[in-house]
Amino acid sequence: GLTFELSPPVLYELGLGPALDWLGESLQRKHGLKVTVRDRGPSGLTDDLKVLLWKCARELAHNIVKHAAANTVVIELSEDQGDVVLEVGDDGRGFDHAGVRHGGRDCFGLFSIEERMRDVGGGLAVDSAPGRGSRIRLTAPLTGETP
Repeated sequence: GLTFELSPPVLYELGLGPALDWLGESLQRKHGLKVTVRDRGPSGLTDDLKVLLWKCARELAHNIVKHAAANTVVIELSEDQGDVVLEVGDDGRGFDHAGVRHGGRDCFGLFSIEERMRDVGGGLAVDSAPGRGSRIRLTAPLTGETP
């Protein structure tokens, strides 16, 4: 049911990487997308951060299905200088991020994702243009980690 969609048990049992694998598999199965998941992420993420990144990944995947008309999706989890990094890329139709931003219509839910990332001291970066797909990069500091 829906609660399973919201955060699968695998997220708590095995971590964010395997949960993203699960998301990728369900996108392939339900929507025929070719999904590659690369998990080079840090271990020991807090549950809060796992859930936050999971929800954002799910939302970005939902956007791709709904708007992008993509064939392939790449979901990548990595670590960069004390940050956990989640990147979601697609080869779909892309969009004009500046136009979206200034139009004030949050049709991709990106403002709310960006706000949630900012709340944890992170951020969101978008690399997209009409006709060349998009890459969305979320970063959040690995709290409680000593460098």
